Amino acid sequence: MHGFMFATGIENSYPTIAGGKRVDQMEKCGHYDRWREDLQLV
Repeated sequence: MHGFMFATGIENSYPTIAGGKRVDQMEKCGHYDRWREDLQLV
């Protein structure tokens, strides 16, 4: 058994703006294009 564990999480809000339109912040920050690279960095 290991004595140390590191964990991470993603805050994944999906806010509504004027007119009831949703803003996909994951798309806006490039997550869908770069998630594999992000995982390699951690």
